[in-house]
Amino acid sequence: MKSYFSRFLSSRAGYSLLPGWFDGFAKKSQAATKLSTISSLGKGWIFLLFIWIISFYTLSVSIMATSFYFQIALVVQAIAFFLLVQKLLKFKYEISFLREFQHLSQTLDELRKLHSKNAFEEILKAVVQIIGFDRAILFRLESDASVLTAVHSYNLAPEIQKQLVIPRNSGPSIAWRVVEEGLPVLVNSPSQHPEVNPRFMEMLQSSALALAPITRDGLSWGLLVVDRHLRRLPITDEDLLQLQVLADQISITLQNYALNEELSKRAEQLELQSARINQELAIAKVVQEGVLPRSKPDFVGIRTAAFMRPARIIGGDFFDFLDICKERKAGCPEKQCLVCEDRIQGVLIGDVCGKGIPGAMVMAMVKSLFHEKILLFSDPAELLTQVNISLKSYLGAETRFFSSAFIGFFDKSRSIFRYANAGHDFPLFLSSLTKEILPLPSTGTLLGIFKESTFTNNEIQISKGDRIFLYTDGIVDYFEHYKNEIDGLDYLKRFMLENFSKPVEENVEILKRETTSKLNEGEDDITAMMVSID
Repeated sequence: MKSYFSRFLSSRAGYSLLPGWFDGFAKKSQAATKLSTISSLGKGWIFLLFIWIISFYTLSVSIMATSFYFQIALVVQAIAFFLLVQKLLKFKYEISFLREFQHLSQTLDELRKLHSKNAFEEILKAVVQIIGFDRAILFRLESDASVLTAVHSYNLAPEIQKQLVIPRNSGPSIAWRVVEEGLPVLVNSPSQHPEVNPRFMEMLQSSALALAPITRDGLSWGLLVVDRHLRRLPITDEDLLQLQVLADQISITLQNYALNEELSKRAEQLELQSARINQELAIAKVVQEGVLPRSKPDFVGIRTAAFMRPARIIGGDFFDFLDICKERKAGCPEKQCLVCEDRIQGVLIGDVCGKGIPGAMVMAMVKSLFHEKILLFSDPAELLTQVNISLKSYLGAETRFFSSAFIGFFDKSRSIFRYANAGHDFPLFLSSLTKEILPLPSTGTLLGIFKESTFTNNEIQISKGDRIFLYTDGIVDYFEHYKNEIDGLDYLKRFMLENFSKPVEENVEILKRETTSKLNEGEDDITAMMVSID
């Protein structure tokens, strides 16, 4: 037994399957096997071979079968034949052992992939066949560590397996002692082990048991129980050693299985959370689209076009077309007021710091504040001042959220465009007369930083054919990143000049096609708006 087990330890199959802590023992066993082989060949086997040759020679030259030397030689030949047969049987047993262990290795590999539904049953079957047991039972420690439950078995009736439940506090128990101490135990005589539950032995109808703990990384996963109730043979210490080696392998499998179950549960939870988040994002997208313009404005003498592309499902950019009555007359603006001198049209664009849900929430707040304040004020600077005061009050002193904004109104009676800029990217004004592009600079700080911030107005002269291009920084970053432009703003200026003869709708459509083909998740939102004076 020691010889074939030593050979197993030194073999490729045995060495590859042993846990890490057993590597040193395997290497020492391999070296010891080689030394033992050399010693045996140098002493015992060479001597026996010499005696066998002499006895064979004596038999071949002896004439009298009754001679003393003939009889001695015949005995030696009989002993040699017996040893040879014993060696052949032992070698056959070792080959069978290694074959079964190779089968167990394949079973363990398959189980670690967690593809087989009956993998534990296959392992227990291999345990029984390798070591020569009659039955094998795998007890698993429940999550609350209060019960040992038979979860898998081989050669055991299912109705008996269901009854094999061992509570922790049900009295002295050898099973719980093995689990708690982490040491295997042999039970060849149940009467000498008072901790063995008589009912347990009665159900199994066995007189010889071996119990091996299944532990890994200081954690107990359960218990492996085997018996010989048919052969009625005792279980040896060497059987127990092999059983513990296999139990160690099963502990790795159980640990992987538990980790896989935990990962599967978490993946399922994440999938449900993801579905819920996607549903909420879809609702948020609908809400966000509700605060943005749904159709082109009915402006008098002004053509408009715009598009917005959030980097995620929802974003922090916003824009709007403003159509108000500066005298705050009830019922305005209406269709009958198209030529009313008190009716003024304007544009609004902004960019909230942040993307995704937080940015979208602040964006909705800023946009709602503009809708609220525009019912009371028509002066751009005053609008920014009032929105900034309310936004700072809502967000609080410690917030890190802020927003840029640009708002302007067209006064066609005076041929001016009056605007205020709260830290937004400078819109580009293109004169139809000079073909020069003029940036519309900032007239105040970002919204939501300082409650005391003040803003001023600027005015520019406008004439027929003039254009204003409003945008957020996402489009500038896009052209620098994907068009290899040194300065994305210079590219936009060239674009406006090169496409001046095209309608603003066509200009915006070209930009939309160029910037929506490669935009990736996590990049900045893109918004562009162009207006022309007809």
